[in-house]
Amino acid sequence: MKQVELNGQPINIPDNWEEVPQKQIPELIKTLFMRQENGETYHELLRIVLSYSEAAWKKLMSKYFGKKNTEAQKEQSAMALQELLRMISWMWQTPLTNQPFSSFSHKGIEYVLPTNGFLTMSWGELKDAYIHAEAFTKQLVKGEKHLNLLILTICRPRAKKKPAFDWNGDERVPYNEYIVAAQEQEVSDLDYATKLSVLLFFVGTMKQLLDQYDIFYKSSSSMIPTVETYPGEGFEDNTLLLAEKQLFGNYQETLKVNCHNIFVALERNKKIVEAEMEAHKES
Repeated sequence: MKQVELNGQPINIPDNWEEVPQKQIPELIKTLFMRQENGETYHELLRIVLSYSEAAWKKLMSKYFGKKNTEAQKEQSAMALQELLRMISWMWQTPLTNQPFSSFSHKGIEYVLPTNGFLTMSWGELKDAYIHAEAFTKQLVKGEKHLNLLILTICRPRAKKKPAFDWNGDERVPYNEYIVAAQEQEVSDLDYATKLSVLLFFVGTMKQLLDQYDIFYKSSSSMIPTVETYPGEGFEDNTLLLAEKQLFGNYQETLKVNCHNIFVALERNKKIVEAEMEAHKES
């Protein structure tokens, strides 16, 4: 933890995620990974880290960047903000796409994390994990309920017996959303550092997946929209789309397909749709 002076007051700047106050975590993650990167986003990150309310931050910025300030004063204030941003740059520079650990033990049970890149994760598992991450970071349900559900969705006990013929390399027991829902309280007292590590690993890898596959339309933000009327709406729409086309079978069968296979199918569908749109323009 570093201490600096801002507006005549000592301010603590965290050096790593463990030093960030728990109450700031959801809003920070939402701002870091679920908003477009621009100057406004950086200002918002600073506001959250420095524990300012929106009104207090606006007042502070007005004090140092208002009409009464000279250009030289504004430039000096901008340099001070730049230095503060440099001090928290570890937030977006720290790799989040590698397992923080391969497993953890809690109450005598070993919970295994998914592989790097989610190579063995099903579409249904990814869909539900995304919903829980969204619900937690937006605090649609106050507290850690959806964080607990996210942990249990992607971190599952090690399978005692591997399937004889069709094993995909996943060390975890098969995903079952009903078992996850029933066991939510089992990890309610898991240490927060472990929960945070898993959350950041999921969010970072989720972002990596969306960057890896060409599923972004020119006419809209994404196959998984940035503005949803409910968490996971994009996943639901795409599942229904693929089930309707019977590419992998019905709705339930589609949920069981490897998430990478689904992304490849969505890439292919995007190319077809855009080619049809171009052909329509030319006709």
